[in-house]
Amino acid sequence: MVQADTLKAMGTQKYKQGDLKEAISLYKQAAELEPSNPVHLSNLWPIQAASETCAEVLNMVSSDDTSFRPKISARLAKSLSFSLHHEGHSAEPEFCDPARVKALQRQIVAKRAMQENLINKRLSSLPRYRASPEQTLEYYVVGHDPVNSILRSQHTGQDSRASDVLARHVRLPRKGPFDFSAFFCGIGDARHMYGSLLDLGQDCPNRPPTPLKIHFTAVDIHPTALARDLIVLFSLKELATFKDPESSKRAKHLLVMLHYVFWASLMPPLAGRILDEMVERVSDQVSAAVANDKPLDIGWLYIEPHSCKQILQSLKWWRTDGKTAVTYEKMIPILEDAYLSRISSAERAKIMEDRKLMKLQFIQSMKSPENAKHTKRRAAEAGQSVAQFIQEWESMSDDEFNKRNHMNATVPKAAFKEKLVYPDLHVLIPPDGIEEPKTLEEKVFRPIRNNKAIPPPEEARQIHEKWIANRWVINYTKLDANWLQQRNVIEQDPFSGCKELFSQELSHLTGSPDRGGLYSISSRFFWLTAMGFKKLQDCFKIEVILGDGYAVMDDIRLKTLTRPSEFPVLFDRMHASNVPDYIGGYLANFTSALPLLKSHKQAYFTCCDLLHSPVWEGGMTRPELYELSLNSQIYTYTGAVLNEIEGAFAVSLSGKPMSPVEYHMFKRLETVPHLVKRDDLTSIATACFWRTVLPTSYKKLTNCVMQVREVVNVHSFFRALETWKNLGYPQHFLADLVERILENRLERSSPPHNAAPAPIAGRDKALISVCTTPFLVEFEVAATLWEPRLFPISSDAMISPSDIRRYSVKIPIRRIVLLSNLPPSHMVFSMVFGLPTDLDSNSMDVRSAIVRSSRAWKSSLQFVSTFDYDGQDSLCTVLLSERRMKAFIKQGFEVGLVNTAGWMIQSSKIPCSAMKAVGDVDNWDKSIEVPVVTGRTMTDAQVDSWSVRVMPMPGMMPGMPGMMGSDGAPGCPTQ
Repeated sequence: MVQADTLKAMGTQKYKQGDLKEAISLYKQAAELEPSNPVHLSNLWPIQAASETCAEVLNMVSSDDTSFRPKISARLAKSLSFSLHHEGHSAEPEFCDPARVKALQRQIVAKRAMQENLINKRLSSLPRYRASPEQTLEYYVVGHDPVNSILRSQHTGQDSRASDVLARHVRLPRKGPFDFSAFFCGIGDARHMYGSLLDLGQDCPNRPPTPLKIHFTAVDIHPTALARDLIVLFSLKELATFKDPESSKRAKHLLVMLHYVFWASLMPPLAGRILDEMVERVSDQVSAAVANDKPLDIGWLYIEPHSCKQILQSLKWWRTDGKTAVTYEKMIPILEDAYLSRISSAERAKIMEDRKLMKLQFIQSMKSPENAKHTKRRAAEAGQSVAQFIQEWESMSDDEFNKRNHMNATVPKAAFKEKLVYPDLHVLIPPDGIEEPKTLEEKVFRPIRNNKAIPPPEEARQIHEKWIANRWVINYTKLDANWLQQRNVIEQDPFSGCKELFSQELSHLTGSPDRGGLYSISSRFFWLTAMGFKKLQDCFKIEVILGDGYAVMDDIRLKTLTRPSEFPVLFDRMHASNVPDYIGGYLANFTSALPLLKSHKQAYFTCCDLLHSPVWEGGMTRPELYELSLNSQIYTYTGAVLNEIEGAFAVSLSGKPMSPVEYHMFKRLETVPHLVKRDDLTSIATACFWRTVLPTSYKKLTNCVMQVREVVNVHSFFRALETWKNLGYPQHFLADLVERILENRLERSSPPHNAAPAPIAGRDKALISVCTTPFLVEFEVAATLWEPRLFPISSDAMISPSDIRRYSVKIPIRRIVLLSNLPPSHMVFSMVFGLPTDLDSNSMDVRSAIVRSSRAWKSSLQFVSTFDYDGQDSLCTVLLSERRMKAFIKQGFEVGLVNTAGWMIQSSKIPCSAMKAVGDVDNWDKSIEVPVVTGRTMTDAQVDSWSVRVMPMPGMMPGMPGMMGSDGAPGCPTQ
């Protein structure tokens, strides 16, 4: 006897062959053999719809039979889709779920809108991140991690996988076509792009293969960073016209200017004149594009119109106020002694103690038998015996040891003397022949360049005052108008940075100079990069985009970014540096970045999550534990562990991490090797949901609990749903998950974590009831906006797009303990709606309240993670259901802002009746005046409670350099 499964398989085969009649017959026979199996009946829906006999199947199903919801509903939607489009099939069968019919009708309308790209534009216009008190655009001119060519394996630590590294090196073919595209996210100083140009130039023959096409997309959120990159790029392009850097004064002058622009705070007059000239040249090009409201397209470079306008503002500021915004004295590099004088005595004592310990460990290391050969070699280089060499180090003071040891570790050999005199002379040594006074050149610069002699500290300071201070000029490209209002000038160490210009694979290109100063290495790097420009000629294009890198990725995917159609939408390599630290970690990587990656063997996405290092896990130091730490990081953001990401996101980790700051490389899989089980996907999905609506602070990084890294809003959850849909997970299953959230019947969910990183050991897949009510006012809007791109959502809780209105309200924030100018990763908000009695609660963290046996929600609180916020005007603008807003006003609700670091309200509480309608889902009339309404302010007791909760030691903010008078990168842990 033929089995039902066999008949089902035969029916499916006939359906694929187009024999609908035979397919229907076989499915019916299978249904007769297994009448209790809903699969056979559900398979009939699309076929019956296509054959216009869906009524026959409807009669086979009892109208109250919901045992196989939601799959039968999804199939029903397909049949109805046909019926609503087919003449004579407008009547709705009795079995049709009214919510399913409405969902289908919405999707049909949405399909028409999709033709006009309306849905994509709606999604693209939504805020990607939670609002923060003020937007802080961090501007750091030079990074310190090694330059990495995008064509090579990206790594910073020791890597034993040599064959694996070589396999990832993309080489230009000597014959045939070559089409390569790379995406640089948060390009900053663009050193990785320059290194890639250098690498291409070394790999490219004098006559490159044809057809050859190379496209680099460079994205940064800071216009001043891109303006500075353009100065360097235009200079490199001109350098490419020369045959030899020594054959022309102009070529040498360009190299001098590049050296000082990239590394120095102060520069000689000649470099300053060349810089002024290049700024004017770039400004003229960008101004012409802005005047014509067109992109800047000059063959090798393309900048879209909006980016041109913003970059031009930075260029104009440099040409006017930028030159005098900071005094010469303030641009003098900050010395370590000056730094030590500004910190507390306890912090200073700790640094001194660390130095003593470091000296002891260093000397013990030199004496150990394992390092005997290394110690003997270093002693020989110093012209000493091993005993003399060790004795010299032992006799050093702790301060002298710190200075010498750090210098040996970070200074190129050619700049040894230059580094020694730098703290007192304050400038980098220029090459000869650049119009410096003869006495200064012969008595000071030349001996230092040749590594022969340096003036004593006091004499060096006198030389600076007499010969340099009244002539040299500031490097104003280090300055940004907005950044100066928030921080002092940030000084990087040019010696450690310059030492890392050439990657390990290209280190032979430096020639290992033992003299010439830092310039000998820096000029070599820029000259070889210019030669890469020259060899590639017309085969190369750089696309410059101003914006958040991950938002740009989504715009490319949604096709809402204005760019030529021939530009790539998939990339061979993608580099995000440590941008994921600030934009939501691995969930953003897997749902926004990886979908734009090609799937061939040599394509990969790389990022370095500095703030996601093993320090979170209690100071892990052994390499074998780094993978465990990475596993924890991925699970914290995505709910998936390492062995699940292939099935859950179609990505795989390429190699094991070898150090806390090593780049992590991921590949996109063209086909999913295996789908994760449904229960596991439910656990992953619900974890993603909770992370987007209930972010937590990172308590293990430092004692400060103000840092919140889940800055994404609820729309990241829907991007994950779209990813799972595209990977082939059943749409009816994903739709059912959304419906359960909308209807507050979510089960099989781990409770939301209250710590970060999330403990993997606590992963719980047991059936529990979790209340989603506090997030429905936002979730219903998000589901409505995403439904056309996803699948029909069958729930009476869904709203119509026409019911969505845009509301604005002014909500003043109570500034508490250094909240101004913090990076968004430290302070992010939720809007909260509720009755006055609920808003006065001491805590707004609802984690414990939503995990309960009963789904009854006894509070009025409703949280919203997606809204626009103008910190200057305290203006919040949010999309809400008009029906919801009317109910809020009728019930006397108030609205305020909750800081998610402490989950306490941090603003005035404004009546919802003060909210002003300023548009709908597609329109925003910013000319409508929003009145200022006096609301209830925070009490002093609430302020004190908040401060105690987020800062264990009042006034102390460990792990946040750049605050309290100390220097460093805000948002980065202290070392």
